[in-house]
Amino acid sequence: MTTVPSLSLSRRTLLALGLGVPLAKAACAATSINASAFSPIKRRLASGQNGVIFVNADSTGFSEHGPFYKMAARIGERCDATVVLHRWGEWVGSAPSGPKAYAAPVTLRRGSGPTLTVYLASLPGQVAGAMFDGSRRGAAIDAIPTPDLCILHHGHNMQSFHQIDPEDMSTGRGLFFGPLGLTELKWPGVPQVLTTQNPWQDSTSFDKVYASILDVARSHPGLTLVDSHAAFIDAGKAKSLFRDSIHPSDTARNSDGAELVASALLSSYDQAAAASFATPSWPRLRARNEIANGDFLDWSQDSPAGYRPLAGASAAKDSAGAFPGFDYALSLRPNGNTRAGLFRPMTEDERRRLAGKTISLAVLAKGSASQPRPFGSLVIPTGGAVKSIVIGDLLNCRDGWMWLVAAGIKVDANAATDQNTGISLFPAFDLHAPTTNEPLLVQKIIVVEGSLPMGAL
Repeated sequence: MTTVPSLSLSRRTLLALGLGVPLAKAACAATSINASAFSPIKRRLASGQNGVIFVNADSTGFSEHGPFYKMAARIGERCDATVVLHRWGEWVGSAPSGPKAYAAPVTLRRGSGPTLTVYLASLPGQVAGAMFDGSRRGAAIDAIPTPDLCILHHGHNMQSFHQIDPEDMSTGRGLFFGPLGLTELKWPGVPQVLTTQNPWQDSTSFDKVYASILDVARSHPGLTLVDSHAAFIDAGKAKSLFRDSIHPSDTARNSDGAELVASALLSSYDQAAAASFATPSWPRLRARNEIANGDFLDWSQDSPAGYRPLAGASAAKDSAGAFPGFDYALSLRPNGNTRAGLFRPMTEDERRRLAGKTISLAVLAKGSASQPRPFGSLVIPTGGAVKSIVIGDLLNCRDGWMWLVAAGIKVDANAATDQNTGISLFPAFDLHAPTTNEPLLVQKIIVVEGSLPMGAL
């Protein structure tokens, strides 16, 4: 193992962090503090059963000297498990072609106990929703066995999200709730871990992402947070911890940064009770929808009742493209106009109910590969003025179902009197005219009170 000499850490501290000092195999068993997302897989491995971990990560998780290779091997050490890792083989996420598959598996260690299989869906240069894109999801997610643990390790490519003011993280929170929601729909009840990644060495640009992740962890029940970011801050963001200003050091020569992230994950694993644990699926949580006809069941007009097309858009029912369990979805076509869309003004009664509340908006939608990403906005009085909060920013899921979310929006008390309040959705919002007339499919729009979105599926 690589040590971290530049930090001058004591042997006691190194032992606690798992840096440079072998850890006892007894950590596989019962010495634990509390139940967490790591509990079920810890219990399985301790009882000699095989286990599966799924990791959705960016480039900071890709290296064979990176945190997830280290984490997997060391969990194997604790239980004398054989550890097999499948790494996503696509390097350039923006390229039109690529392997779009897991590379041949590698065995990180051989043991006499159970087998731990890790699917490392690490996609350099991309965001958390990219693995749910239609070109990847089949091989990356649908084809693998149900995991015992899911880890979301993203954020570095998501720091440019839209903000209505420097303190607003509603869109940023949504960027994490969205892929968490799809993971939870795919594997209901499977424990979920969310990491905070690491700070940037020479700037504070990542701070708003960190704040967004912390907010999501506070709001989402049954979600286990691994705060690797705090470990870098506590270590003074030492130069040895970074490969460049963003990536933790994760090379054969120096993997100090990767060690710190792996140690944060392993600390959570070691403290977990070998017990039952489940993460509830927020898309399945039920709450009152504060807007009427969010499922488009009332189609008594040319468009769903309460909605109106914008800039020449056309709306129709689509039975073939509906999300599983629904009879039809709303099909929204741009008809050659980038500003074409659908607007849902809020009624006076709806505005009155929302006034002075904290709310969250979730839209279940599916874009087309030939159109820009699904995009929308919520216009609402917040922070003393009427502002437009973006949903769908930085999703990068162009031909797969995705949740467009803005969470934890504080609505001003005067919202009841403002008639500009409403939700807009656009199938081809871009700088150039759309080259096709492929639709945006919209299955559900739901506004709930509170900082946790709920899908009521």
